[in-house]
Amino acid sequence: MPTPRSEVGSAAIGSRIFIVGGIDGFARTTAAVEDFDTILNIWTTSRPLPKPVHHAAVAAVGGKLYVFGGLTGLAMVPVDTLYIYDPLRDQWSRGADLPDAVGGAAAVVVEGKIHLLGGKSIGTDVDSHYVYDPVANTWDSLSEMNSGRENFSAVFLGGMIYIIGGRQGGVLYNIDAVERYDVARKTWDTVATMPLKRSGFVALERGGKIYVFGGESPTVTFDQVDVYDPKTDRWQTMAERMPSARHGLGGAVVDGSFFLIGGGKRPGLSVSDVHEVLQPVVPRSSQ
Repeated sequence: MPTPRSEVGSAAIGSRIFIVGGIDGFARTTAAVEDFDTILNIWTTSRPLPKPVHHAAVAAVGGKLYVFGGLTGLAMVPVDTLYIYDPLRDQWSRGADLPDAVGGAAAVVVEGKIHLLGGKSIGTDVDSHYVYDPVANTWDSLSEMNSGRENFSAVFLGGMIYIIGGRQGGVLYNIDAVERYDVARKTWDTVATMPLKRSGFVALERGGKIYVFGGESPTVTFDQVDVYDPKTDRWQTMAERMPSARHGLGGAVVDGSFFLIGGGKRPGLSVSDVHEVLQPVVPRSSQ
């Protein structure tokens, strides 16, 4: 990646993976936006964010990038801004402000709308669950999570939103709890806990399973890759590990491959430009 950083946001639009904001090697909040073309194998510098943020929640829908909230500075001050990026015009616009200022939240796309969950607000972690309509540019609220958390990940799979791990009040208080929200029934319940208590990781869906990469504890940055199967409600640790343990990284799945970009190699304030790809082997069909 051209700009080493951590605590980034990320999302894919087609074959392009966008890495948004973060903290740079001088401990500054950055407005940098760079995208990697997985077909051409090149990086491009896009128009920067209108204002720098780190720990923003990022999602893509309708060919546009949505950047929700985030934190500013090492004081970790949350903001309530929504920035929308149109890659075809290379332009940013402003969406309706978030109901609350949050950073370290998670965003997930469900049927064309974006669910924004949890995060760090002023002085506390929140259990909020909002949904944003990109067409109407409006917010609505839904059933809250069972408890507040930040620096976690969320994945939509099989009609359910899974919220995974994270922390409650700082990295000393990492959690392994996993909850899921039934979109049709509008109810929350709990499922099997992760093998590790970790925060600042990436969770991605492929082939009906959820893969968790990286993250940190107070003393260790993880290279362990854990896989959750909703059909059996069980976790499994892969034999394959990340070549570079990192937290605060970006990630996306494009054409079945996992792209893991940036993030700190050490717990706390650290950055990297590392870009690694996991290409799972697909068994050949019998003849």
